[in-house]
Amino acid sequence: MRALVADREFISWTVTRPHPRVHSVFARTINMVDDSGLWTLAASTVPVGPRTAVLDMRAAAELRLAVGDPVDLSSVDLDGATTWNPSHWPLGITRGALDVVRGHLPVAGPTDPFELAVEGRIATHRVRLQNAMRRADFVTAKIVAGGLIGLGPGLTPAGDDLLAGFIIGCHAVGRHAALAWLRSAVAEHAAATNQISLTMLRAALDGRATSVLHHLVDALGVGEPRRIVAATDQCLAVGHTSGLHIVGGLVAALELTERGI
Repeated sequence: MRALVADREFISWTVTRPHPRVHSVFARTINMVDDSGLWTLAASTVPVGPRTAVLDMRAAAELRLAVGDPVDLSSVDLDGATTWNPSHWPLGITRGALDVVRGHLPVAGPTDPFELAVEGRIATHRVRLQNAMRRADFVTAKIVAGGLIGLGPGLTPAGDDLLAGFIIGCHAVGRHAALAWLRSAVAEHAAATNQISLTMLRAALDGRATSVLHHLVDALGVGEPRRIVAATDQCLAVGHTSGLHIVGGLVAALELTERGI
């Protein structure tokens, strides 16, 4: 199977001749696991991201793999694949650029009582996290971040999505002191979430996320409204509500240091 684009870490991993097994199978992705953690093979419609190779296929079923199966990576042709290596930060992001994102986010919220309750808790945690960061009260920020981990249903719980976006926002504007405390929160509360979501959080701590989020951060740095709107739409298309929460977390972090127009 030919790879179209692959994360540089994925390419380096394959050089070690690993022998992973299938961890989980979804419509467009197959997650593999070995001693180094989770790695992903994705269909061509999935944006590349950390530890991922995007293959020339429409659905994961084309690989004919099931949970527990060994994966023969020699069948994945990485020759000719584009290597994905995300941008370096920090960037200067203006209030005007952030206003474009804020104005483009959907207003309507969930109607399900359980989802409403989760959203209420997440909104409270978001405000508390911002307030603690503004005071440079990193002890409180760490406690609040820990409360987000594993909060909500889904493959990547909404609290994890928001925290991942927040962490990327801290990278984007160079809030390194905050990142050290957030890293500690993720380490201490790792058992509160699943392995897929934990892999996302750990990648975010290293400044790496789905490529569409990197596109949004880059667009914000440039400040071109049409580009920002297009990148925001790409993020919002991620998962059922994952993209919305990731963008919400990103904006929450960037609001801490937004500059005038």
